[in-house]
Amino acid sequence: MEGVARDLLLYVVNWLTSAPQRTPDQIKASQQQADLEFLRRERTWDWTLADRGPDNKMGVIPTEAFKLMRMLDGVRARINVSISEIPKPPSKAMESKEKLEVALKTIKDRQVSLTADMIKQINSASEEKLLNELDVKNASTFNARGKLLADIDFKKLFEESTAIADELRQALKKAKSEYLAQEAKQDHKNARSVLVQQASSENLEVRRDAILELARIGASVCVAPLTAALSDEDETIRVTAIMGLGWMQANSAVPELIKLTEDKYPRIVRRATQALGQIGDKRAIPVLLKLADGTDTFTVENAIFSLGWLKAKEALPLLINKVETLDKNNGIQRGWRLATLRALGHIGDKSAIPVLEKVIEEGDDFPINRSGRAKIANVYSTAQSVGFSYYAKEAVKAIEGGGSQKPGISQLAELSSADRFYALTRRFNALAGRVYRSSFVQMSEDGGAGFAAFLKDAGWTGVHMAWGAQDADPDEYFDMVRALSDYGMILVDIWPTDSNMFGAKKTVTASRQMALEKAAGDMLAERYKNESSFAGLWSEETWPWIHYAPNLFVQWFKDKYGKDPRAHYGLPADDPLTRDFVSEGIMRSDFLAFGGDVIMSHWQESQDWMTGLRKGTALTFSITHRHIVQFTGLTANLHESIHVPGPEAYQSFGRDNAFMMEMYKNGMPRPVMCEYYNWYTPSPAHEIRGYAQHLMHGECFFNFAFEHVFPYATTYNWTWAPTRWDNAKTIFQKANKLKEYLAVPESGSKVAILNCEASAVHLNPVNTLGSRWHQQQAGLWTMLNQSQISTDMIWTENLDPNHLARYDVVVIADTRIIDEQTAIILKDWVKKGGVLIGGGASAIYDRNFKPLKDYTLADLFGVRYGGFVGVSDPALHDTVAYDEKNYGPVISTLELPAVTYNIMREVKPIKSISTYKVTKSERLPGMEVGAECEYDMPLGYDKVTATSAEVIATFANGDPAITVNNVGEGVCYFWTPIYPGLCYVGSDFENDANKKDFWPNVREVAAAMVNGGLAHVNKTMPVEVTGVSKEVEVTLRQQPEYNRTMVHLLDYDAWSEGVPGGTMKINAPAGKSVSRVWYPDTGTEPGLEKTDQGVSVKLRSFEVHDMAVIEWVND
Repeated sequence: MEGVARDLLLYVVNWLTSAPQRTPDQIKASQQQADLEFLRRERTWDWTLADRGPDNKMGVIPTEAFKLMRMLDGVRARINVSISEIPKPPSKAMESKEKLEVALKTIKDRQVSLTADMIKQINSASEEKLLNELDVKNASTFNARGKLLADIDFKKLFEESTAIADELRQALKKAKSEYLAQEAKQDHKNARSVLVQQASSENLEVRRDAILELARIGASVCVAPLTAALSDEDETIRVTAIMGLGWMQANSAVPELIKLTEDKYPRIVRRATQALGQIGDKRAIPVLLKLADGTDTFTVENAIFSLGWLKAKEALPLLINKVETLDKNNGIQRGWRLATLRALGHIGDKSAIPVLEKVIEEGDDFPINRSGRAKIANVYSTAQSVGFSYYAKEAVKAIEGGGSQKPGISQLAELSSADRFYALTRRFNALAGRVYRSSFVQMSEDGGAGFAAFLKDAGWTGVHMAWGAQDADPDEYFDMVRALSDYGMILVDIWPTDSNMFGAKKTVTASRQMALEKAAGDMLAERYKNESSFAGLWSEETWPWIHYAPNLFVQWFKDKYGKDPRAHYGLPADDPLTRDFVSEGIMRSDFLAFGGDVIMSHWQESQDWMTGLRKGTALTFSITHRHIVQFTGLTANLHESIHVPGPEAYQSFGRDNAFMMEMYKNGMPRPVMCEYYNWYTPSPAHEIRGYAQHLMHGECFFNFAFEHVFPYATTYNWTWAPTRWDNAKTIFQKANKLKEYLAVPESGSKVAILNCEASAVHLNPVNTLGSRWHQQQAGLWTMLNQSQISTDMIWTENLDPNHLARYDVVVIADTRIIDEQTAIILKDWVKKGGVLIGGGASAIYDRNFKPLKDYTLADLFGVRYGGFVGVSDPALHDTVAYDEKNYGPVISTLELPAVTYNIMREVKPIKSISTYKVTKSERLPGMEVGAECEYDMPLGYDKVTATSAEVIATFANGDPAITVNNVGEGVCYFWTPIYPGLCYVGSDFENDANKKDFWPNVREVAAAMVNGGLAHVNKTMPVEVTGVSKEVEVTLRQQPEYNRTMVHLLDYDAWSEGVPGGTMKINAPAGKSVSRVWYPDTGTEPGLEKTDQGVSVKLRSFEVHDMAVIEWVND
């Protein structure tokens, strides 16, 4: 130890040793005083605690105040929401609202006054008084309720206001009905005049959108174009058309759908099979009988359901035989058998009762709750399979009631409304998570109506039940769902699976790949048939276990590569291909890709089936952020299988949160289901910024769990803070005001970081602190954003020339695999004027993660690979890594697993740091010759030899650090350090460092390459913001259909007192000019000053978040 730390320690030791010794009497007196102060603290908490606290309950005074206020506030919210949405609300509504607001303020003021008086009394009380008179056992004598209410006739106020709220609820339903009728009228007109023509457009995206809109609208005019679309060359269009015809119950389409049951594409066959049952036309029965006796897992299952929906008595012998013969201990057959039980209930024929009774007699397989103390109460909100016995009993009840009322599945008319149909896919959402507690839902003792309105009034859009409410009373739960419907809110509930997830006892004897248990989906659709709020299902945590069988893997490999994997890898023809061998040996890359495809295929069927069954229903998933990249293709492609995947993190706010959201967007207009916690949120400044991030990144937030945020705290208060509700309300009410601009717009970024998941799966093992790959990529993204460069995250797994063409600059760093197809796309893009910035260790591995002799992009980089350079002797460096067990010196290597270990960035190393210097500055604008960039040398760099590239920065030994290579009309920089994104000191942690202070010139040289490349190809950033700190992020979003761009600014500095107005230079794209710039929250327009390429705007000062809109006009 040396320096200040040593001096401080010695000073403290010297002071302690020289301090005068106290007498026994002095020690005793101090102890007595300490005991008294401790008792005072305890009594203060007992009576007044109303903060994020160390106790397990609130104080007596706030507990009573919160109970009174939440009852009144729920009724106030009901009235206020109704006033805002009913065309001519009665005057008594406003009068009642004002009375409630006065009462709420009075109770709050009295709580503050009583608290102050009690604290004063406690601080002056004797020990005897603290132990007796001020013991909370005397709370009834204190009568907090009486003191808080005083002259308020609470009972009268509450009952009269509730009666008015009930009356307004009916008026609200009528107003909504009138709005929906008007919307439908306009939709039908638009379908006839616009969409029918667009449905045959040569432009794929125009055609897709038109078919989706026609399917949503479902008017008679939509039948012909949807039927024609059944033969479209695009699978997405065909699937949408099938679903639309099923929703409409279009009998005229039945012959064409029957033909599709023989299509060569399994997805088309499965959808047609389902739609035939939903339409309700008995002409489909013969083909469905044949399909139900087939071999394709999902087609058989769907045919069974369809026969049930059709009330097909012709199917009884087949279905009864299936109940009797299918093996309930086989995962696939178990699903078929459950479907059969549901089908028999729908058909309603009493001849099936004996076989159903036998199923009931097989044994009780109904699930147990999580605590293991009781059976679950609410089958409509559980992840667990409710079992054969339950479904058989329900089928008997249904049969005794005559089965389904009529053949087919009709849709609730409100599901055709655009806001409801696109609720989770094209609308901004802020969802209250895990809300089912009586203190929340019954806050105003009205079946959840006050709670639903309370959320809506504060800008929330619905409820996310997260882990479900399997212990709730099902009737009370249904009341809440109905209330959400009446107040225009949505419900996302737990995803039911064929497992015992969140159960204490294993009652399921066999499961197939984790996906939707369709029997439960069918039950939910029936339960909520007339409730518009039910909008989706959700699951979370780690990626599911992969169902593996050698024959499935072999077939997958043959489909992908055209040969048996044994022949490809030179294995014996009879090699058993065990799971361990395939998942950990030479086929590991293949297994990880297989796993991703298995998950996506099952989830796609789940999504297709559920949204086909109930119009506009989405499946969602949140993956724990340390597990995000585990199977190849999931992050890039999962949006193609389910509607709204996204990350989960135990932090509310930070650069890494935004980075993860962008990983799931993949540069596309996609909502991202973000499960972000308020458990460890350090301050109100972090809270409000965490909510604000979703205005510009994910557009689909839910907090886990709502007790972290609900203003009238419950006993679960150690993770609660009183500021969170108002901060959330501030942001989400703003979102509601700006919702047309936040409705999942396109990215406006011209810069992207390109990643390869086939590479990342090897570099991203589960590490409590995060893998080095994650640190690097998040660091790179942050680095660019700190230079106000709006940046997307994109993936090679679904990269195509059209997607890449949207960007002017692409960065790849530690992206070790660039396959042949991606290489061709990148080379063509650069030759046409793209700017590529390559980083060390990129494009140097094959698809099996084996090192190559040279880069697959060597001709673009203009260099040859010469090997890894690091610092192998631990005595020569002080960089520390964490290997999931211990901290220790980093191992300087490119080899697994050492290269995956987390790098400690809380403290900057000293011995490890060296520099590279700029030797030529013309291609690095803003950098001077001799400028030194710091680097952590043990992390390594690529030793390269320039071929066609020019060296513009070097290490001290002369090795190239940055090169530049002109390629066609474009240019390629190569940055030889492997981990430039890790050259920072991190601070402001929740899980990850929000604040990343990059070492000298690291961030600057990255920005210089971006700007130098743009200058070379005669392009500019679309928007340049200057005059703000590096902690202000600029994110660009655009809505081409409205000819406008949204510029978001977010201040990441949690200690900031506000951002003084900077300057925004707008560089108009070719063929466009700036029409106006305005702030949509106020409608104000700043002055415009012309520049050589557009206009310049002086931005207003702001706190936390701001958004300006640029409107373009075509020249």
